[in-house]
Amino acid sequence: MDMRRPLNFGRLFDMVYANLSLHYFDDESTRRIFQSVYGLLRRGGMLAFEVKSVNDVDYGKGDEIGDGLFVKNEHVHHFFSGDYIEELLKAFRIVHKEEVQYISEGKLSSFWDVIAVKA
Repeated sequence: MDMRRPLNFGRLFDMVYANLSLHYFDDESTRRIFQSVYGLLRRGGMLAFEVKSVNDVDYGKGDEIGDGLFVKNEHVHHFFSGDYIEELLKAFRIVHKEEVQYISEGKLSSFWDVIAVKA
């Protein structure tokens, strides 16, 4: 499914989980995706996701095409700051937001782990 198109399943969900799938889009598409996910959730529904942080070792690699947005090998890589996450989740209540680091493919990577609730 192309997440850049409106997400419509004909029903609402209690939870949406996105593991490292939301940081491959430009800012406009990212904002639309978060709005679509909001619409998919029941009141009190949760959104849990993990995205690359601006503190990741790959930040800044490739051609910069926007704030925190780079193209490398024809792939868009969007790196998220804490402030950007809070802006995207204005309609939600953030219950967990933690920047974590661990070894991925032999290098230290930095990610945001986030859980938010539809208010």
